[in-house]
Amino acid sequence: MDNAERIAESREALASITPGAWSVGNEIDGIRAGRATVVTAAVGGTTRRVVTVDQTRPHWDSNIRGHAVAAESNVAFIAAAPARIKALTDALEAADAKNKRAQQALSRIRSFVVIEAATDGIAGPRAWRELLELIHHSSRST
Repeated sequence: MDNAERIAESREALASITPGAWSVGNEIDGIRAGRATVVTAAVGGTTRRVVTVDQTRPHWDSNIRGHAVAAESNVAFIAAAPARIKALTDALEAADAKNKRAQQALSRIRSFVVIEAATDGIAGPRAWRELLELIHHSSRST
């Protein structure tokens, strides 16, 4: 899978979940009443549950293979996931665009060097100044 596919897949997944900012909420009943084991989202002025963890029976809320795990930690991770995935997807997309611009600039520089080599440097100092300007411009835009 290339980055374009990863970006498209992430954006599609984000578009399919409950909209709005997700946050952690407290359970109102069950064995976790009063604990932060609910993920909520506010949509159209109404806050509703998106995910409930550990409401009726414990899941992973103890020491697992040397890692202290609490339901609250899992819920906080889930609540933060959409915003984190969006930020990482945006960063990957920006990095890919930057890389593409750098590859295009490198291609132009290689073409110039090949022409210079093929013509035994006939292009002269003006062409080299243009190359340096291209390199300078490329380094600012990437």
